[in-house]
Parts: sequence; C-alpha cells; structure tokens
Amino acid sequence: MKTINEMTDQEIYDLTDEQIDRLIITRCAKEGVRFVDEPPVMKTYDYKPISPSNFFYLLEGLSIAVFNQDDAIKIAKFLSKFDLYKTTYDFTISNDKIYNKLDIINIKHIPMFDTKDEESYKSIKDKNNKIEEEYKDQVDKYKKDIKRMSEIHAEIWSKVIDVRNKIDHMNHLRFLFVKEYLPLVDHDTNTAMTFFKKAYDVDDDTERYIREGIKDYPLFNNNID
Repeated sequence: MKTINEMTDQEIYDLTDEQIDRLIITRCAKEGVRFVDEPPVMKTYDYKPISPSNFFYLLEGLSIAVFNQDDAIKIAKFLSKFDLYKTTYDFTISNDKIYNKLDIINIKHIPMFDTKDEESYKSIKDKNNKIEEEYKDQVDKYKKDIKRMSEIHAEIWSKVIDVRNKIDHMNHLRFLFVKEYLPLVDHDTNTAMTFFKKAYDVDDDTERYIREGIKDYPLFNNNID
C-alpha cells in the first residue's frame, strides 16, 4: 500500500476510514511505535516501618553521646562554663588545624535501630525502588508511543481533510460550471471557462479537474481540450 505522500489527491479523496486507519497503523509500525495498553500499576512489597530499639542523645560538636537525656543536659551545662573550640582540618588549603569557637551545645535526639531490622527494611525498600523505577520506565515509553501515534494520526488525517475539502470545493465549482455556465454559451467549454474564471478563483489544477470531469457528458464534450 502506498504511503499518503505517494498518493494523488484523488487517491486520498477515495480512501475509506478503514484504509486511513490502516495507513496510520502501517506508519506507526514502520517507525517502531508499539501498540500496547497502558501498563498496570506494579505491586510493591509490603513492609512495616521499623521502630527504634533505643535512643541516644548526641552533643553536637563534641562527639559525645549518652543514653539519658538528663545526663546530656547536665554535661552540656557543665561544659558551657568553659571556652570550647571545635577543631577541624581544611585539607583543600593546608594541613593546618582550624579552630571554631563553640558557643552553643546542641543536643540531638537520635534513634537507634536493630541491625537486622534495618537490613531487612533496606532490602525491601531497594526492591520496591527497583519496581517503581521499572514501572516509571514502562509508563514513560507508553506515553512516548501514545504521543507519536497521536502525531501520526493528526498528520495523516489533516492531509486527508485538506484534500477532501479541496476536492469537494472543486466538485462544487464543476457543478456550477455545468449547470450555470455551459448552457449560457451553447456548451462551448472554452467560452464558458473564460466567463467562469472571471467570476471564481480558478487555478490551473481546478480548471483541469473541471474539464476532465465533464468529458463523461456527451452533451458537453465539444471544445473541452
């Protein structure tokens, strides 16, 4: 089957809706567009959020942690009486120590998890992440195929509609020419066409279409060339 770009206007005009659908499907197949349904939502593994097995209280800037909040507060209050400095190294500039004064000791409440629970949670979460990534990839491919299919559908139907409108218009002009103008000049095609072109915007293609279209009428076939 010809592509729509290989067809004449008349061949396009004569296409049935079923043939147009076939043109669209064939074009999609040539471009590798997949004919698939929207991917169903993929199921993930169920898991319960793990609960902390314990908590500790970290004195930020001092690298000190205790399990009791009151102890953390006592330590922070006691150390706050002294001038404290946090020592760091800036290896991007030099190997020298950098001292930053620590004016406030913040206490951070940090949960602790059982190692086995944490590993199990991470394993299930990693599996779910993989499933979600695979589903997202399928959805993205589906949307890409649907988008391209819609573009091809719009492109082909746009051309079909343009051609149908063009030929319908020419058929209307031919009807007017045969009904109104030929009888005025005793069916002299050339004279009738001269009058007709003064009244209507008739290009060479339309004139040729009109002349060829009335050849089947014996009454009108004088001076038609």
